[in-house]
Amino acid sequence: LQLTSFYPKHTVSAWSSGTGAAGLLGALSFAALTEPLKVKPRTAILILLFIPVLQVFSYIMAGASQAAAKHREYQQISDATTADPDTDTDTEEKITVNKTTILAKFMNKLQLVKPLLKYMTPLSLVYFAEYSINQGL
Repeated sequence: LQLTSFYPKHTVSAWSSGTGAAGLLGALSFAALTEPLKVKPRTAILILLFIPVLQVFSYIMAGASQAAAKHREYQQISDATTADPDTDTDTEEKITVNKTTILAKFMNKLQLVKPLLKYMTPLSLVYFAEYSINQGL
């Protein structure tokens, strides 16, 4: 996910769709190998071990590391030393935080969440179901 800023904007959508499909296809392929084909679970897992190798190969071929390196810019660190914060002689101001202000800010943030619940609830249910499937529950 950290490399998505180097790719087109549809990358995150494709990634999230891919994770859902991977969970379903992984569970279905394991079930297909063990039930109708009567393959032992250990053998089924060994058969499916080519997938991580394929992922590494895809990562290398997609050039993810080259994409990140292309956008990297290095700057020389200055030789000047900075003051040690522990030995700083400036007087520090004490910050007083009003508890009611913190509560009010929290309540304002909760109000911002309310309109998003219609989007958050289905996503939460889908991810909960996906992880339940992946755990074999």
